[in-house]
Amino acid sequence: MSIKTLPPVLSQIKIHTPPKVNPNSTIAEEILENQCRDLGIWLPQLKDYTTMSGHLFPTTSMQRLLTLGLYFNFLFYIDDQYDRHNKDEINIKQEIYMRKIFDNCANILLTGEMPNSPHMLFDTCAELRTQFLSLTSEFWLQRFVKSNMSHLKASTYTIEDIIDNSTDIVEDYINLRILDAGMYPMIDTVEFAQGIILPDAVIESDCLRELRVYVARLGSLLNDIFSYTKEIIETNSRFSLICVLEDYCGYSFEDAVRKTVDIVNDDVLAFNAKAD
Repeated sequence: MSIKTLPPVLSQIKIHTPPKVNPNSTIAEEILENQCRDLGIWLPQLKDYTTMSGHLFPTTSMQRLLTLGLYFNFLFYIDDQYDRHNKDEINIKQEIYMRKIFDNCANILLTGEMPNSPHMLFDTCAELRTQFLSLTSEFWLQRFVKSNMSHLKASTYTIEDIIDNSTDIVEDYINLRILDAGMYPMIDTVEFAQGIILPDAVIESDCLRELRVYVARLGSLLNDIFSYTKEIIETNSRFSLICVLEDYCGYSFEDAVRKTVDIVNDDVLAFNAKAD
């Protein structure tokens, strides 16, 4: 199947507020590159998307921006180093190995206890725990780590892993994509960036649950649009709603792109209606 270039669609996506950038972004990116090099998790291509933190958190402090940037670079390193798209015997063994690595990472973030075997991800998690706890509480960190484990484990699954038992491939893909994209830990970082901690009663309220779902859907599906060139064309993957609509729902490429944008815009309208 030939892969086509994504048409210009940004003008069709509904934007709630104008974009802003954190004034500390440039300095923070330089500091983070040096720190990531020291930790062994720097990759040359990280420069292509490490500017994200400054756009996501335009008002947070320099210290919090650095911690969030290190966390995102940790995830970018995992995403770029682990190839989920080849389910041969070697990659299945790698999947088992990576899940053990993720379990150790979670334990380090929660307890600070280091495994006997060294790994650059373990050192990064130890540094993240130190930085997080200098700015927030164990209560928030536990919730954050739980969300992260759901994300990291989902990152080892492919479309093929959900097809056989799927009754609605589009919604099943979106639910997997939400976890794969790390949207719930991403939402948790908003509290950290703003220096607040929401109680469980608020997080678990019906209203906030629904709003979090809309945000998670939006973030993951917008990523399918924005990262189409990197994730689909450059890596020859089919892990995208656009590709799911083409491969399993009979959409043409152009209609699949249009449908993805429509779903995003419908979710924006639903979020705004609920928030108001």
